[in-house]
Amino acid sequence: MPESATEWVMVRDNVTGLIWENKTDDGSIHDKDNTYNWQDAQDVFIATLNSQNFGGYSDWRLLSVNELQSIVDYSRHDPSINTTYFPNTVSSDYWSSTTFANDASNAMIVCFLDGYVGRSYKPIYYNDNYVRAVRSGQCGSFEDLDGDCRIDCIDNCLSTPNGLDSGTCTKGTISQSCTSDEQCGTGGFCSMHQEDTDSDYLGDACDDCPNDSENDIDGDTFCGDIDNCPNHPNGTLGTCVKTEYGVTHSYRVGDPKQFITCDSNEDCTSTGGTCQMGQIDNNGNGCGDACECYADCNGSSGIPDGRVSTPDYSQLKIEFGRMDCSLQNPCLADFNGDNRVSTPDYSLLKQEFGRFDCPACQ
Repeated sequence: MPESATEWVMVRDNVTGLIWENKTDDGSIHDKDNTYNWQDAQDVFIATLNSQNFGGYSDWRLLSVNELQSIVDYSRHDPSINTTYFPNTVSSDYWSSTTFANDASNAMIVCFLDGYVGRSYKPIYYNDNYVRAVRSGQCGSFEDLDGDCRIDCIDNCLSTPNGLDSGTCTKGTISQSCTSDEQCGTGGFCSMHQEDTDSDYLGDACDDCPNDSENDIDGDTFCGDIDNCPNHPNGTLGTCVKTEYGVTHSYRVGDPKQFITCDSNEDCTSTGGTCQMGQIDNNGNGCGDACECYADCNGSSGIPDGRVSTPDYSQLKIEFGRMDCSLQNPCLADFNGDNRVSTPDYSLLKQEFGRFDCPACQ
């Protein structure tokens, strides 16, 4: 675009390579006063631009919060943007595609009054905000070290793909390249939208501890409240587990007994186990299989005390042989949940006896 131009429908940022829709004041789909809820911003506004082949392109999209913030000019106020290139910008909140990490019912917004970054409620009939469309331009036209179609100056993982063209698994088969969640295996998630769970400006795909950089006790890159086994690796490192007696559980070997840390199934083959990674929780009770204690009932109290010891064994002896366990008539020593107290429960207790590191599950 020549410097002498007086109006334009889109503008390219030569720093980021992004191509932006410009707003108008003519009552069209591009009108500066149009607002949408978060879903309609994509299903109505973006869909209309693409169906109309706006500017000769059909790959317009709702932008990420990082991209939206990249056009903020913090030296300006009301609006906080260069109005020479972005005329008709309203000094208010604009939607991004980025979901708020701590509450999926909210999405990130940028206020162009002063450049403030915040969040807004997504659901229909609630908040309507302004929208500006963007497209990525031609991949490879600008610096893009990892080839994920996210220009380096706004890429929160410079050498690990987590952009529009390719991603990296952050759950399931962690660190594997991907373009869909399914490619990451059980419970998998493919990071392709610059996800940054702990909001430290380093994307989950390349963050050694994407959830809480201060509290990775077991060194598996899952940390803090997000780690469902804080003291047993089950992230990028794993713990050997077995599936038997109707449950999947970790196990100890040797003298003294120790759990086996692993990074592949080969590390567990000689002991008859498999390597569990990726925060897997088969019974959905909030504790990963890699660390859960099934035999921690704390005797007749039924309240786990974080250890498997004599009270648990005593309760097993009292209830052994019961075949009538139910919600109405529970058995505290029915450790595998098959409504009876029998040999599998004894085997689980024997395997776990002496553990003093049992986590508190839901």
